Amino acid sequence: MMIETMRRQWPLLVPASCAALLGLLVMLGWHTHNSTIVQISPNWVPMQYNTALCLLFAAGLLLRQTTSALPNSLLSAALFLLPCATLLQYLLQTDFGIDQLFARHDILVGTSHPGRMAPNTALSFMLIAFAASPLQWRWPALATASAALALGLGLLAIVGYITQLTPAYGWGRFTAMAVHTALAVSVISGGLLLHRYRESQTLPSGPLHWQIACGLPLIAVVFLAIQLVPIRNGEIWLAQQSAQDVQRLKQRIALFLESHELLPQGAHQDPDAALRTLQLLRTNDGQDVLSNSQRRSLSVSRLAPMIEALCEDQGYRCALLNPAGTMLADTRHATDGAHTKTARLPLANGELQLRMPHVSLTGNPLYNGTRTFVLALSLLVLAGMFFLFRSIYRRTQAEAKAAHLYVSFKQAIDTFSEGFAIIDHTGKIKDKNKRLHDPDAGLLADLLAAHTAIDALDYINAPSEAEFTARTTDRKDSPIAVHIAPIPNTREFVVLIADLYESVGQLKAIEHQQALINSAFDASTNGIFVLDGQLRVLQANQTAYDWLQMTQETIHGKKFDQLISGQNARNFINEITTITNQRGITNDYDIVLTRSARPSWMQARAASRFSSESKSILITVSCTCIDSQKALVEQLNKTITQLAKSNEELDQFAFVASHDLKSPLVGIKNISDWLEEDFSALLPEEGRNQIALIRARCKRMMVLLDDLLHYSRAGRLNKDVEDIALHELAGDIVSMYDIQQTFTLHCPDITVFAPRVPIETLLRNLVNNSIKHHTHKKGNIYIEATQDDAGLVLYFGDDGCGIPETYFDKVLRPFTTLTPKDKTEGSGMGLAIIAKVVDSLDGTVTLGKAEQGGLLVTIWLPTKKGE
Repeated sequence: MMIETMRRQWPLLVPASCAALLGLLVMLGWHTHNSTIVQISPNWVPMQYNTALCLLFAAGLLLRQTTSALPNSLLSAALFLLPCATLLQYLLQTDFGIDQLFARHDILVGTSHPGRMAPNTALSFMLIAFAASPLQWRWPALATASAALALGLGLLAIVGYITQLTPAYGWGRFTAMAVHTALAVSVISGGLLLHRYRESQTLPSGPLHWQIACGLPLIAVVFLAIQLVPIRNGEIWLAQQSAQDVQRLKQRIALFLESHELLPQGAHQDPDAALRTLQLLRTNDGQDVLSNSQRRSLSVSRLAPMIEALCEDQGYRCALLNPAGTMLADTRHATDGAHTKTARLPLANGELQLRMPHVSLTGNPLYNGTRTFVLALSLLVLAGMFFLFRSIYRRTQAEAKAAHLYVSFKQAIDTFSEGFAIIDHTGKIKDKNKRLHDPDAGLLADLLAAHTAIDALDYINAPSEAEFTARTTDRKDSPIAVHIAPIPNTREFVVLIADLYESVGQLKAIEHQQALINSAFDASTNGIFVLDGQLRVLQANQTAYDWLQMTQETIHGKKFDQLISGQNARNFINEITTITNQRGITNDYDIVLTRSARPSWMQARAASRFSSESKSILITVSCTCIDSQKALVEQLNKTITQLAKSNEELDQFAFVASHDLKSPLVGIKNISDWLEEDFSALLPEEGRNQIALIRARCKRMMVLLDDLLHYSRAGRLNKDVEDIALHELAGDIVSMYDIQQTFTLHCPDITVFAPRVPIETLLRNLVNNSIKHHTHKKGNIYIEATQDDAGLVLYFGDDGCGIPETYFDKVLRPFTTLTPKDKTEGSGMGLAIIAKVVDSLDGTVTLGKAEQGGLLVTIWLPTKKGE
């Protein structure tokens, strides 16, 4: 796995390893003061410490392209920000304190600021940071161009060192790029370019884009390099010219001193030897004077006007300095300039320095001639490069388009159901698709029978007709059809070979499928009719023939509306008419079909489809016999009528029970009251007891009739839901029985969402049942409720005697009591009414034992909160 990774990523691994090794060595060299590693040669520029640090960052970025173990964004940011800060120091002419942050620099060859990397080095690292950052995937062409520009800067510096073209590696008076820095930048950017090239091979137009993105920056660098040639020639000319001017200036100074008798006559022939006889002295008033052995002296300041006048005539700026470096004269800021020549005037006890920067190169004929030639050559190179890149671009675009067309062509011919091949005039197969029955064939003769192959080759050699078509066999005696046609303006031919064996098999499969469809068509229990656009019967299945007791000959051509009747028949025919113009499906209709001289109910549906064979609309009508369903519906309607009659009789009975049957009971109760009132003194104790028993039985009968009426109406209560304050409702019910002194109600102050009338009926019967069957004078009633998305759960309990578990199912039936009726005034209908109300609401009721010892009634109603 590691070897495979190294094989694929070597364009990044090799530059990263070299850059990391070089960076570590240079950093070690600065710490150990080893100038050989840092500087390579005493006359060459050293690699700065920050440059070595950036090499480590660049190596990490390259390694990050091959593994996800390193923080890519942080490395690219560090590699970009450090050089960017260096460039800002150059632009703003300031010092951020980053140049010697890690090491002190004592080698200053070609260095404008100790420890500061060259501006072209900083720019190269910024370009590498962008080319290797995550942004390369968003702008790949720009990343390639950045790497190419960095490569151009590095190669330009290397060429500058080889040809001693100082502007190629040093920009003006700023720090120059070291030679090993140029090598490292070239290797890193070259690795990035190679990696980008390999990535571009996976895209259709990737190589073209890579060439353009890589070529344009390199052309710009070459153009810049060509422009440096006249600049270097100008420097050489200035150096030669300055040497001559310095010698001429020394002679003029010697002549000037001869005229003031400080030098003997003829001393200007060897001005250096003559000037060494003079001494530079400082007077008490601080003036510098030149003195000879005869004690003659001349103020140095008197030399300044003569020197300035001479320099002005020669086009120089000049500055005269004493041995201590003090400025004695300065013409037009002679200390500022790129081409500076320092002339030394040797004296007996020191020397004077004369700095002479030349004003311009415009008077340099070598520079002007070279500049004109280089400019013309540069324009010629740019024009050639332009036409070359345009030609490459057009050729690559044409190749990419041709490749795309070929891929599309291959995909298209691979979708053919026939074998496809392209042959030349000799019968050799040049291209073919996957459907060719012999994919290994190289010649047309390998695909056809011998006699057909001879005819085909004769046609290819001398086409006498526009096309060649034949039915034959292949080399394996399988039936095929071959078609050959020439390709215009070429000596190539297109060959189509159809496998007839597959066509025969497909035909048999179609016939088999049609037989299955006809079998299913006739075996269907539904009656199926096929109609034309005029709603005439074209065909029907066997079920339809049996229903109508007709044959295909007798039913063919009949109008479908003559076969059906009923109140929906006309609507069905109208809807069928609407789908005769476009494909569609009708709704289901109940119609009457004349079946065996008697009507039969059918459920019918029609669908239309365009027939490609008859070029017309065909309508299929499917009829299902629903006589049995109609009989069931009729029986159901009768049952509903009987049930409504039974409910009416039950309501009548309840009315009679609650009114007519109560009248005699009221009369009996009144007579017993009158007997006791009028003859209480005459009645013995036993008589009075009998009268009290009569009244109790009348009261029980009246309660029974009331409960029977409530039970009959329990399932027909108002079921409208609303918010109910449970504590308030329970308190009102308890107060109706006047038991506040004997029973304590425990109910939370909550609101439930439920039907009020059924809930009130349930609570009233539960409270009444608890009071009747409580065994103590005082008791407690407990009511709880919870409600969620599943429904409402109501808990009702007391601390009475409860009900044994074996009777839980029994007590929910009507007229069921567990204590003698003489001891408890009840009808046994309370829990039965509760069960019927809950059942009408599709709920459940469960009995259990409460924690206080009494009965626990749990009622669940499917009423969701907020419903």
